[in-house]
Amino acid sequence: MCVLSILKKKKSYGYEIMKELEKYDLKLKGVSSIYPILNKLKEQQWVVVSSEITDSGKARIYYTINHQGPLAKMKIMLPQKHPLL
Repeated sequence: MCVLSILKKKKSYGYEIMKELEKYDLKLKGVSSIYPILNKLKEQQWVVVSSEITDSGKARIYYTINHQGPLAKMKIMLPQKHPLL
């Protein structure tokens, strides 16, 4: 849910998501440990993946909430008390 909360604000890429989690003391074991989470969200159609070229010419993978996926079917409103929500 924390990753989805971050993506609710804007599209993002793996390293940026990991750094945002660290702001809330949610530390992962390493840079690559965010990708299994993102891949699982992709497989379950919670996120959409796109690729964009950075200013340096490298491709960067972005993740965006899939508003047509499971999130669209949810009727539950989450409390807005936590800064990640």
